[in-house]
Amino acid sequence: MTDSAAKLDLEDELLTMGRWDASEATVSDDGLVRYISLENILAPRSKGRHVEKQFYKADVPIVERLLNRLYVAGHRGQKHYITSGINTGDSEKLWNVIEDAFEMIEEETGENPIQVLVDAIENSSPTEEVVTYQRGGARARKAVLVSPQRRVDLA
Repeated sequence: MTDSAAKLDLEDELLTMGRWDASEATVSDDGLVRYISLENILAPRSKGRHVEKQFYKADVPIVERLLNRLYVAGHRGQKHYITSGINTGDSEKLWNVIEDAFEMIEEETGENPIQVLVDAIENSSPTEEVVTYQRGGARARKAVLVSPQRRVDLA
């Protein structure tokens, strides 16, 4: 092996997608600090290691959680037109979509796109939900607070 071979020096920093530093981003909402992981990753897949324990998905980097949410197929109205599997399994394709979106955000705003993602999660996460419960034959609705983990999941 020659000296010109590609080596990773200890001084080299691991950046998300090789370009952006997630550790520069800050979470201003105190309730979400524990649930938004700002770690830098190169490979986007943790292969479901977070499913064994209840709150382990809080340790999954936020960019990977965005990727995982893009896998979820949806539907239009009552018809399941886009349900089973247009995007499922295409992690490289979806990772490139996220990278292109981050590039556009960086060009237009000049900010760290991971910080823009964190700000969007903070601004769009709901703090209250309405729960329906039944007492006898009557149904009633009640406003409840949303847990921080669910706030990040819904945003």
